[in-house]
Amino acid sequence: MYQFHLWLRLDNQDDAATPNDFEDWTNTGEAFLQKMSSEAAIKQLRWTNGQLHLVASGASNHLDTSVADSMRELASTMPWIFGLLYEWDDEHEALENSFLVTSVARGRCEVSVDKLLSPIVPRVMDS
Repeated sequence: MYQFHLWLRLDNQDDAATPNDFEDWTNTGEAFLQKMSSEAAIKQLRWTNGQLHLVASGASNHLDTSVADSMRELASTMPWIFGLLYEWDDEHEALENSFLVTSVARGRCEVSVDKLLSPIVPRVMDS
């Protein structure tokens, strides 16, 4: 099984932003959500207190690279965005009890393994 949890902030906190920018950012976020597979159980794009947040979470039987691929593409076209993607794939033996984390900031995506959270047996309980 594959599962993912995504949070991104898409707006640019530039004082020179115009209403057209806000509309463009919203349209880009909506297009991003449309690219995601229908397996995504939760997909939300919302303006909150002047900030545009995109949240998605879902699961499928096998790895779905469309989420990470779309996030990398979005980061290259909107370098001011930031956020996190947590992924777990039970078919990835090296990460059998770890989340793979992709962080995005300043147009760059960096991948790491989360050492605090675990998808199967919580590490806190193992201590």
